[in-house]
Amino acid sequence: MLFLTDIFEKDIPESEIIKKINALGKPIVVAVNKIDFFSNEKNKSKISHEKLKEIGSLDQILIKLRSIFPSSNVHAISAIDGIGTESLVKELSSFLPESPPLYSSDALSDRPMRFFASEIIRGKLFTNTNKEIPYSSEVIMNSFHEKKNIIVLSATIIVMRESQKGIVIGKGGVMIKQIGCEAREELERFFGKRIHLDMNVDFKKDWRKNSTKLKEYGYFN
Repeated sequence: MLFLTDIFEKDIPESEIIKKINALGKPIVVAVNKIDFFSNEKNKSKISHEKLKEIGSLDQILIKLRSIFPSSNVHAISAIDGIGTESLVKELSSFLPESPPLYSSDALSDRPMRFFASEIIRGKLFTNTNKEIPYSSEVIMNSFHEKKNIIVLSATIIVMRESQKGIVIGKGGVMIKQIGCEAREELERFFGKRIHLDMNVDFKKDWRKNSTKLKEYGYFN
């Protein structure tokens, strides 16, 4: 299992969920991203003094994660700069057993089409909102109706805090319209059909810390 977070993440799931993860008996690899925001030999810090006081130093973040996942390696990485990614990939690869193909060469995926639709919408949410929204959001597909020449979709973006709902909607609905427009264009390219996409935003307080919500959203069986 790969547990991916970043230096700005404050909402680690509730202890009961961490206990379940640690009790799986499976290898757990932890990666903390965006370390390029800290100062290094080449660049000055990209973090304000106030924000640095809030999140702590990189050493403090790593110590906290090692205390949460005591049997796991914690990798400090920067995906955008490639820092630490080689060692992360190497460790992940070490846990992948050699085996014959599990699916035929023409199989796209074992996931349903509505899964891809939700991931495309979430991808546009990632690229259009600030750094704290993606890790606090989920996209729920309410309906997926495929017809001959069009697919009619309804989706809800779930966020953890009321303030995040306002960010996703944007002033006068500008942000949610932008996300919807970009998502619809990519969905049409992916499915090869016209897309009618209806989206709304809902607020579920601290859903990532709620085991019932995590199960409802498909994170646990």
